[in-house]
Amino acid sequence: MLKNFFLVSVMGGYFIGTLLIHENTKEKTPFAVRTLPFIETQEIPEGSILKIVLDGQQRIASLIYALTAPNTPIKASNKYKYPHRFFLDIEKFFKTKSLSESLLTVSMLPKNSKKILPYEYLIQYNQGKISVNDIKYIDLSILAKEQEKPGILDDLYDDLREALGKEKAKEIRALLREVLNYELIYIKIPQESTIDEIVEIFERINKTSYKLSSVDLLFAKLYKEKNSDIRKVILENLSSIKEEYSELAEIFNEITLIKVIALLSNKEIKPSSIIKLSANDIDEWLDKAIDGFKESLKFLYKSAGVRKKWIPYTSLIIPLAAMFALLKKETETKPFNSTIKIYLEKISYNFIKLWYWSNTLSERYDEGVTSKSFYDFRLYKSFLEEILLTLEKKSSLKEGISLVPKQVINKLPLIELNKFKEPRNKNSALLKALYNLLILNNVLDFETGKPFDKDFTDEHIFPKSFVEEKKANKVLNRTLSAPETNKYLKNLRTPQKYFTQLEEKYLNHKGLLNQILSSHFINEKAFKYLKQNDFESFLNERLSSIKNFLKEKLLIPEELIKD
Repeated sequence: MLKNFFLVSVMGGYFIGTLLIHENTKEKTPFAVRTLPFIETQEIPEGSILKIVLDGQQRIASLIYALTAPNTPIKASNKYKYPHRFFLDIEKFFKTKSLSESLLTVSMLPKNSKKILPYEYLIQYNQGKISVNDIKYIDLSILAKEQEKPGILDDLYDDLREALGKEKAKEIRALLREVLNYELIYIKIPQESTIDEIVEIFERINKTSYKLSSVDLLFAKLYKEKNSDIRKVILENLSSIKEEYSELAEIFNEITLIKVIALLSNKEIKPSSIIKLSANDIDEWLDKAIDGFKESLKFLYKSAGVRKKWIPYTSLIIPLAAMFALLKKETETKPFNSTIKIYLEKISYNFIKLWYWSNTLSERYDEGVTSKSFYDFRLYKSFLEEILLTLEKKSSLKEGISLVPKQVINKLPLIELNKFKEPRNKNSALLKALYNLLILNNVLDFETGKPFDKDFTDEHIFPKSFVEEKKANKVLNRTLSAPETNKYLKNLRTPQKYFTQLEEKYLNHKGLLNQILSSHFINEKAFKYLKQNDFESFLNERLSSIKNFLKEKLLIPEELIKD
């Protein structure tokens, strides 16, 4: 849906980014050409030089929709099945002086249409029947009408001056004229420019958002190659995954999927490589990439403890899905018996698990995501090729070759577990990884002993009221619990009081208490230090429990843990 903040930017005279325009004929451009949304389709004479919007289509379409008020929905979905109109709430504007609060987006249901009396109707039906004092909202489509028939804004000014006074009327008129006078800045790409030259220009002018737009360029190119909407096909495939894995829906979309296909096609996930994907690449890898997505989401949810609020790195889904997709292809195309296929899947899963946790816990994907994704996928690919070669030479499987080879493990990043003793903010990948480990460890609420659910929140064990904020925000001082438990802990102010009372509460159920504490990586010594308010000793013992968990669950081998 069109967001008000975009209109706020235009009405406020703020910069909304540079547009990229390519001048060419429909026949010669490498991209599919379609009329902008909400504009009547017109026949384009052959050989006409067109202004093709490569970057900025959504911005322009948003303005067209808001200012022309077409009798069509914003999107073709049940949620947006009615047309929307955009209004300025006059009273709220003068009360708050905030455009973001006074610009309204209204679904034109019959009930809303009756409640809101847009200014355009006042002009048409005034004739003494409606007082100008009834003007409460201004329909922004009046601006398009001003372009068609100049003078409407002057009529509005006269009526507003009578209702609100001269100064307020002038302020409203100036605000609306700001939109009419707004200048869109664009860069024009010459007709003779090649795809590579367009992408190079694109990267230079749009460093912060080129990844999205380079995929838009790709879809336009593919549309011309196949004469079909590849984006629509991809979105249809993704819709079923989103329903099944709604908990993690935010980490996958058509852009992510295209990047997975780029890796599978031996291309980096940078714009200049993505734009070179062909329709054949899409045909070859789309189904496998979808399968890779499904396996990745299953892995993240079941084997990595990832939940919606605590996703360490959304970027990891790209190489992760590519790995599962490649494995899927190999197991389906090689003439292996079922036993060997199971083995191949097992050893590949071991590699992926070690790769995932070593990269997450080392915080390696904090930067350089593009190059690291390409490197890591190639590492997996060479590993898989070596395993396949070994399997082809063996007539049967022997014991002792079920783990990831040492030479592969040595190429994975080392883990400095002492970083768990450092403070991190709520968006830290390391902190989210701790919560994932707690979920894998079947964390239980301290007070009730109930299993983890979506209502659990991230909390401090030693409250900020007891230790200074920097210490309180150390990763090892955080855990997951029910919201009411956290309030109780804060009220008692010290771990000593809380955990002493907790021990008394479970006096006749020590086994359950030990199970609860263990689920938080709190061993016997760590519990003793909690009851003594010994912060540093508690952190050391909890770290020891996490280290043991990582090794026992084969998430991280000993040789990757750096002391």
